Amino acid sequence: MSSPLPAPAFPRPVRQVGHIVPDIEAAVAEWIALGVGPWTMFGTTQSGGTFRGQPSDDVATSMAFAFVGGMQIELIEAVGHAHAVWHDARDRGAFGPHHIAYWAAPDEYDSSLSAALAAGMTVEQDGDGNGMARFAYLLAPGGALIELMELTDMSRWFMDDIATYGRDWDATQPLIRR
Repeated sequence: MSSPLPAPAFPRPVRQVGHIVPDIEAAVAEWIALGVGPWTMFGTTQSGGTFRGQPSDDVATSMAFAFVGGMQIELIEAVGHAHAVWHDARDRGAFGPHHIAYWAAPDEYDSSLSAALAAGMTVEQDGDGNGMARFAYLLAPGGALIELMELTDMSRWFMDDIATYGRDWDATQPLIRR
């Protein structure tokens, strides 16, 4: 008889699968050819976080988001040189699936993070998304990378807007929204 599974550290369900890509434009085109879209794409630079316990500033990425049913697909191109999970993966040539993400309400975020740490996970990177929402990338003992993102009013609006665009999209609208 097997032992019972431990209580999950994160609020359910998994909300996102993030992928590291070498070229955001080519990756979005490939996903569109597979029938996934429409996409919301933008570039961002984040500061004020940490990567493996050290300050992590001027972290530039290009990102694209789409939904497949209730699952968000995130494509991330690391831009330039920075100390971040995305740049580390790119520099190792680790393109493809990168992390799964859970979204936690503000009153769940701290307890979910504490539960993950108690379960033996370590913080690889954290930050506040330029004031939008706290996030942490956690490395599980078995090697999986998990993002925990705080679902604030602002980040909820952002995610809902992407989902609504995908659900209501018709051929008169662009497949890539910037």
